[in-house]
Order: sequence, then structure tokens, then C-alpha cells
Amino acid sequence: MAILMLLNFALGMLKSTCKMMRVLNVIFMIFLPGYSFGTGMMRLSLLENLSQMDLSCAANWGETITLEMRKKVYTTFTWDGVGKYIFSLGMHIILYIILAIIGDYILSYPLIHKKCLPDKNIPKREYENDVDVQQESDRIKNNIAHESGQEESLVVRNLRKVYNGKKIAVEDMNIGLTPGTCFGFLGINGAGKTTTLEILSGDLIPTEGSAKIYGKDILTEQMEVRKLLGYCPQFDALLDLLTVREHLELFAKIKGVPKDLLEPIVQEKMKQMDLLEFENKKAHSLSGGNKRKLSVAIALIGNPPLLFLDEPSTGMDPVARRHMWDIISDVAIQRDKSTIILTTHS
Repeated sequence: MAILMLLNFALGMLKSTCKMMRVLNVIFMIFLPGYSFGTGMMRLSLLENLSQMDLSCAANWGETITLEMRKKVYTTFTWDGVGKYIFSLGMHIILYIILAIIGDYILSYPLIHKKCLPDKNIPKREYENDVDVQQESDRIKNNIAHESGQEESLVVRNLRKVYNGKKIAVEDMNIGLTPGTCFGFLGINGAGKTTTLEILSGDLIPTEGSAKIYGKDILTEQMEVRKLLGYCPQFDALLDLLTVREHLELFAKIKGVPKDLLEPIVQEKMKQMDLLEFENKKAHSLSGGNKRKLSVAIALIGNPPLLFLDEPSTGMDPVARRHMWDIISDVAIQRDKSTIILTTHS
């Protein structure tokens, strides 16, 4: 950018190239906001000489020099002074805000994301399922109701995820869960557990297939789906400079907890996760185990009907881990209308 600014200044000083500078100046202003800012600042320091430089350029190229042109005085906000550079920056601000909104919209709506940035697919591989897995897969594919007769809270149908057209992370997953179920994903690292949860929560786009959460499609009804989820990701999504209390208050407000219930719920979650003594500690100073506790507490706010817990006990000592399992067990028992999906590799 500095090179372009110097080029602009040098070409403008030379009578033989000042005309070309005008053309390049317009092009650079349209496409390079940094150029508009830098050149505008440079012209501020040259305001007294800009008029004479432009007159010399016009005369050299045979343009008629009028009295009005000779009397013209450049100021910060006149168009030929710095005004056009300020205008250019203003247009860039509006343009990039619009582009940021469009980008966020595309990334927030899986169906649009999938159409704009489709995965490269590869042929399906042959494999043999366990009998119970195959039975569940056939049930989902044939739209057979669950044996309990309950409406299913989660239905995953033909879910597949291929990374970079090479790595198959999830292959032909079919499963249905009813309210009150605590379902465990057990597998080694890289088995596709986290990928599955990220797809169901809208963080990732499936290569094929889809899923419905309480009848809401994860690709076409993502805004509604988010209202039904509580999600503890594998890696703590915490803000380093916020305290434990501030995290809980923030996410409680995001989830729409009424103001009069805010304090009781924050206190309840800190007590439930044994975080009361750390309530004023910032996230970056917490131990790994306490960060996981905080992430689980955030996921539990609002009593979501579907709860995703991705390795919630990672980094915890045996006592804290046992306490975590007791909490999850209590949630599963007390909320017989909630569905919990839990991943672990141990």
C-alpha cells in the first residue's frame, strides 16, 4: 500500500504522468480502502500545494485554465482536496459491513452454506454393520415409528461427512432418539463423534443426509433448532477475560432467561457444578477441569430439551469426573423429557 501511495505522489509531481495518475487514483480508490486512507492523510499535509499541482498538470495537457480554477482553494472536505478519499472510505465501510452480514448469514444457515461451498464427495465404501445398528438404520430409512410409540426428539438420516474429498468422518449414520434418552457415543479419537455433534448443531455442513430435532430440519430451520440445544463443545468456547459469573449471566441473557430469574439460575449452576469459589475468577486463570465444568454449566442453562456434551469430563481428576457423571445422571433422570447425547473415548 505504501508503494502505491508513493507511486501516486511521484506520478502526480511529474507533468508527463500526472494525467495517468488521475486514472490510477480512481482505480485504487475503488478497490483499496487502505490506499484511500493513506493518500488522504498525505494530501492533508499538502493542501496548500495541491491546487498548484493540479493547475500545472492541466496546463501541461492543454486544458483551459479558467479564473475560477486559479482561485480554487482546497480544504479537508472539498472534493478535490481530501473529500473524495473520505467518501471512498465511507463507501468501503458500508460495503464491508454488507459483505460481513452476507458472510455471517451464509455461515449461519447450513443450507445456504452447503449450496455456496459444497463438499467434494467420494464413492461410498462397503462395510458390514452390527445387527442392532442395521436394524436401527433400516427403521429410520423406512420411516418406522419408534417401538415406544413416542415422537422422536432426534432423527438422523443417511448422514455423511467427507473432509477435503478424501477423509470420511461420518458414513451413512441413521439413528432415532426419544425424549428421556441418554445416548453415548463411544469411540477412539477420530471416529467422528465430534464431527457428528458439530453437524447436528449447525457448525458443520453434512456432505449428504440431514437430521431433524423435534421435527425441525437442521439445514432449513437452523434458527429454530438453536433454541432447542444446549451444547458443551470438545474445546472450551470461553472468553478469557470474563469471569465464571459473567459467562453464566451472558449466556443466560442470550438464552432469554427473564431478568428476575437471572441471579437464582446463575447461583444454581455455580452450586451445581461446584464453581462458587471461582465465580469471580477469569476464564483464562481456571484449570482445565473447571473450564469444562463452566462449559457444561453454560450448556445446562435454560433446561434445553436436547443436550450435547462432547467429552465433558476431559481434564478432570477422578473425584470431579465422578461428580460430573452424577450431575449428568441427575439431569437425565429429572428431565425425563430431555435427550442427552454424550461423547467419550474412555
